[in-house]
Amino acid sequence: MIRGIFIKKIIILIFIVIFCINAGFASDTRKKILFCPDFSGISSDEQEVLKLIEAQVTDYIYKLRKYRIVIRDQTIYDEVKLMLSGIAQGGSEYQAQLDTDGIIYVQILDTFSERGKNDSKEWIDFHAIVNYKFVYVKTGEVLNSRKIDAYSRAYIEKDISVQQAFRTSKLLAVDFISQEISKDMSHAFILSAKVSGEKWLDLFYIDGGTNCGISENMTFNFVENLNNSAGTYEVIEGKAVVVEAFPDSSIIKVLEKPL
Repeated sequence: MIRGIFIKKIIILIFIVIFCINAGFASDTRKKILFCPDFSGISSDEQEVLKLIEAQVTDYIYKLRKYRIVIRDQTIYDEVKLMLSGIAQGGSEYQAQLDTDGIIYVQILDTFSERGKNDSKEWIDFHAIVNYKFVYVKTGEVLNSRKIDAYSRAYIEKDISVQQAFRTSKLLAVDFISQEISKDMSHAFILSAKVSGEKWLDLFYIDGGTNCGISENMTFNFVENLNNSAGTYEVIEGKAVVVEAFPDSSIIKVLEKPL
């Protein structure tokens, strides 16, 4: 009897170990993103700002858990700049070279600081203007393109020197730019998954997890494909939120039931 219980425990333990190993090696199908900073033709101070933006954007995107950040050398950056010089030249050829799905391209247009004061306070203002593009490598299409103008102010105090205020003001501007890019990236690609089973009441399993960029608190809509004489169309109804995400599946809670 004791031997039988012992064998059962071993079998359960082996099952748990095998399950953990399989879960740990779930295929990572998240989109790959390459951050491409353009260091050409800018001053050393502006290069420092661009490096700070690169580090901050990379950190914010990592925290999204929706993408994988791809690091490449300068040769690849040169190839990207050639592609961006003629977007229509993008496509599968560049996708094969870059091994990435999207490119975040950032170019410094201008940076400058100003020192100001009034009767009671003294401060440092920092301005940074960048050109930002997000390119879908497969087609060469620019999904997002805009100029981001960041302005920040830090005060000079008894215990805060001019140099410290300047540094703080610059970092605030960098953070604003990085957050704007990160916000855009949070909506860059639509994630989808199929409902694979019911768990309990308003809880359901879906067949996508952290391996494809799904994480807790993400919201989804229910989509149904219907047909009519004009063809196939989508009906988007209801809403659900991810309450728990696993390597290759998740649990969602229905917030608004589809009609």
